[in-house]
Amino acid sequence: MSTVTQLFILAGFLGAGKTTLLNNCLALLHGHQVGVVINEFGTVGIDRARIKQDNDVPVVELNNGQIFCSCLAGSFVESIGVLLHQQPEYILVESSGLAKPAPLMEIIKQIKRQTSAAFVYRGMIAVLDIKTYPVLSQSVYALNEQLKYSDAILLNKVDLVDETTRIKIRRELENKYPQAKIRETSYCQIDPTLLELTPVPPAEGVNPVSPSGRILRLTLRQEKPLTQQALFEFLQQVSPHVQRIKGMLQVENGLVEVDTVGELIKVEPVKKDWLSEATDYYLSLLDAHHGDQASTVYQAWEKAQGGQ
Repeated sequence: MSTVTQLFILAGFLGAGKTTLLNNCLALLHGHQVGVVINEFGTVGIDRARIKQDNDVPVVELNNGQIFCSCLAGSFVESIGVLLHQQPEYILVESSGLAKPAPLMEIIKQIKRQTSAAFVYRGMIAVLDIKTYPVLSQSVYALNEQLKYSDAILLNKVDLVDETTRIKIRRELENKYPQAKIRETSYCQIDPTLLELTPVPPAEGVNPVSPSGRILRLTLRQEKPLTQQALFEFLQQVSPHVQRIKGMLQVENGLVEVDTVGELIKVEPVKKDWLSEATDYYLSLLDAHHGDQASTVYQAWEKAQGGQ
């Protein structure tokens, strides 16, 4: 008897906790056959390397675009088809933080037309950072679109806000997105019932912010190894002005992974097992509501590269 694969989309804006949710789902599904698709906002393959190493599952990575737009939709359909023919029990798709999922159901239809493998779309789970939601919901079109098309909303980082704020935001979400099951969590902790979804029509009457806001995307390529001091000074100067920095760099004593969310900075050594996944070293930066900070970023990067 052939396997009927269950397909889930994991959504959420930059830094909300999508990769943490993906890893928690994989832990929950340990012992099952699972395939993974990762849609990064940059071109750094470190998430793919880490997930392959820690979970031993097939992982497809789609970069430099988002899977619901024409630039990557064809590749996404093809990648899902390849995984489906391996007959996994589950496929988990971590979408880009900038994903606008309005074309999702048409893409699901394309997958069904192009493969004979049996699968069922089980729904979209959106991770939401409760701390940044009040600001981002007023300025980031993609965030509102993700919530509108979600079947479940994981209200993450509730341990970082007071009770009044938590209740206020939950009630707002319940009113604006009644189609979605809302769960409160910290560190994206979940239980098996989260995966018991039935897709529902998107929320109606939601008035998202204008999609015309400028998105800052920068890629900083490394010309030579940085000193630890130069790297941290760069991150401390730039991180308040962008929402996300992610990548892998050479420093004086080896390779490090860089991951910042706002002013929260994480720099960790890269495992040797991941090295074959990287052919170049650079940082990807993205911001959607601070304004164009490109000149500030480039000046700080030039200074860091000079080791000053």
